[in-house]
Amino acid sequence: RLYKVNEPDYVTWDEVHFGKMAGFYLNQTFFFDVHPPLGKLMIALSGYLSGYDGAFSFTNPGDSYRNNNGILLVPYTTMRSHCAVIGSFVVSLCFVITLTISGRLSAALLAAAFLVFDTGLITLSQYILLDPMLLFFIFLSICCTVKMSACQGNFTATWWFWLISSGVSLGCTISVKLVGLFSVGFIGLWTVADLWKMLGRVEIVPMLLFIKHLIARVIGLIFTPIAVYVAIFYIHFHVACHTGKAVVFYSTHFQASLKNHPLYNTTIPMYVRPNSTIALRAKHYDMEFLHSHPFNYPDSTFQQVVTGYAHREESNHWNIRSLKNSDSRHIRNGDIVQLIHAGTSQLLVLGSTKDGQWLRAMKKKRHFMVGAAGPSNQLQPGAGEWRVETQETKQFPAKLRALESRVKLVNVAAGCCLHISDHTLPAWGANHKEITCTSEKKSQDRCIWTIKTTGSDENEPTIELGMGFIGKLIESHQVMLYMNNKLKSVRGEQTSKPWHWPINFKGQLFSKNEDGIILLGTPFIWHLNLIMVPVFAFLYLLTYILQKRGYTIEIPRSKHSSRDFSRTINRTFDSCLWCLIAWLIHFAPFFLMNRVLFLHHYFPAHIFLCLFSSILVDFL
Repeated sequence: RLYKVNEPDYVTWDEVHFGKMAGFYLNQTFFFDVHPPLGKLMIALSGYLSGYDGAFSFTNPGDSYRNNNGILLVPYTTMRSHCAVIGSFVVSLCFVITLTISGRLSAALLAAAFLVFDTGLITLSQYILLDPMLLFFIFLSICCTVKMSACQGNFTATWWFWLISSGVSLGCTISVKLVGLFSVGFIGLWTVADLWKMLGRVEIVPMLLFIKHLIARVIGLIFTPIAVYVAIFYIHFHVACHTGKAVVFYSTHFQASLKNHPLYNTTIPMYVRPNSTIALRAKHYDMEFLHSHPFNYPDSTFQQVVTGYAHREESNHWNIRSLKNSDSRHIRNGDIVQLIHAGTSQLLVLGSTKDGQWLRAMKKKRHFMVGAAGPSNQLQPGAGEWRVETQETKQFPAKLRALESRVKLVNVAAGCCLHISDHTLPAWGANHKEITCTSEKKSQDRCIWTIKTTGSDENEPTIELGMGFIGKLIESHQVMLYMNNKLKSVRGEQTSKPWHWPINFKGQLFSKNEDGIILLGTPFIWHLNLIMVPVFAFLYLLTYILQKRGYTIEIPRSKHSSRDFSRTINRTFDSCLWCLIAWLIHFAPFFLMNRVLFLHHYFPAHIFLCLFSSILVDFL
């Protein structure tokens, strides 16, 4: 794994992301990633111990780790070596797992050989990636689980050690990547089978002892992983405590909890008042602000462009004016309002032609166009009037509460709702999101907005901005899951489909430079794995039929008795079956995923198939 780990001396593939995030940790800057933080924290720790200051940008694959004078900017060799050493431990863990479940040293040595000489696993371990840590913790948790099951004494110190170690390892697994939940599912299935066997021997195992085993496993395999997972996120928020560019994905309360953010330790008015300045932010996870700037739509339309923009700035501010207000001090549910852009004094309106037809949106053609127009423009009656509809029903007419009320703005004339499209405008719209107006029921989830108030009034109650740890933990996972499903391939990026992986259909490009680094498994090992699956199915079915028909399987001139050989067959087949189940659990879910997929996603499943093949080949 350490052979030529210093080559190439430039950024490769996902080192762009994980090297950059290590730098964010070292600078204590908050960032966003679809994966939990443990793997990146470990990479950051290796960088810190190597003297890395977090200043290198990791902008693009191919960027040199040296400056023009040849001076090293990142201790990348040490950081890669850290990943390589952790990746090498996977071989040792799989050796122990195979030895424990099969009981044969030769099978364990064969499994280790498969993994040592697999070029795909070697390549995956040699770069600054999360996969070495993920594989290490997956197989550490499996190793601890099988060692616990193999313990002769129950509730001994050794037994408890393996149980708690399994729980800690599981917590670390899902703290690197959420696909670690597949391993949680497998160990859960293993545990259920273990308890089921125990329950079937009630005459030997008293019910009270069974209940103790059940409680012990709940503590070790449920509470312990959860505690570890939550603790890792606590460390993450403690280290990455300063604001950064990634805060655009999070709520105002979340942003205000980060140091150096403009809203840190501030308050805002609790209720929305007429003639006050507000900012409207989409409640949908894209969370763009209603934005405008002094540029008109193309094609000779007179209206100023209105867009959705993720970053906070003055052009997101609007003055809210009440037209038919039942309360002169506050805006309430059902009030008719106008929104005037604070920077350009233009009114938020629904676009229309001279003959009174509503204009269609530029991208979302089934929707109406929304723009901003001045008082000199000839507008259709009600085009600039919006009825406030809150989604809360406890109090009517409800006052609009800053950041809490979920609001729809319904155009009085057209009856459509202000909507943030999932389409991006071209250069004339600054590549912002399109704002439209729609009555479509399927689009209503993108018609909900929250309101941030500005200014202060001594006579008005205020909201203290900020968020505690539990709130940040929950919101982080909401954003992680939403953004994970939105991941799409970049133009020119070599993605793959799950059925490509077991047949080693094509490699995954790690570098487009002349080095031509490709992630590709050793063909002999990968194809042998596939061949062994139908071979096992045939042998398993044949043995089952023979045993049902009362045949005794014997080996001529063997020193082993038929009973010993029968035990060997049963143990071999049980071990192979568990490895196949683990392979399916770690492989099959990818067929249901809509996100972009790569070959490296298959390696946890691939290693289980290597263990399966080694046990079966050794038996044969």
